[in-house]
Amino acid sequence: MKKSNGDAPKVRTRKVRVVGNEQWVNTDTGEVKDVQKIEIEDADFNFDKVWLTHLAYAIDLISNQKIKVLMTLWKLKNYENKITISQPDLARQANVSLQTVNRTMRALIEAGFIQMVYPTVYRINPNIVFKGSFNNRLAVLIQYEKEEEEKKKISQQEEKETVNVG
Repeated sequence: MKKSNGDAPKVRTRKVRVVGNEQWVNTDTGEVKDVQKIEIEDADFNFDKVWLTHLAYAIDLISNQKIKVLMTLWKLKNYENKITISQPDLARQANVSLQTVNRTMRALIEAGFIQMVYPTVYRINPNIVFKGSFNNRLAVLIQYEKEEEEKKKISQQEEKETVNVG
């Protein structure tokens, strides 16, 4: 399965709005000017707002077993996109077999949808799903990418050790 980091084309837009009027005085000439005070705000663009509860209910009605695992993860995530759950508990909550959970979790990790932070602690890729403010998403994204980088370093080190032993 091809690994994806979940990055969609990022489109940013600037929101400009007038927030009031002020009078400015030129201290050299004493001239008074009426000016508009504006705020410029960067914002995400081209996104869909999803009501998770309704979407989850609809998917549960038509879903296969692997979708049930995904939707259970989505429902359980906290504001850092973390889920703390064992695979047997996930199987019980999703009402699927442990084998289905094992296969689904492996596929989601390989696809870059989730990462295993520690055994029983997972994080959903904030490039794919995030609930919260733009700044909070960025903080979680930085942590997610840091953890991914650490895993790559560990994996490379293990490969070197395997080659040296063999």
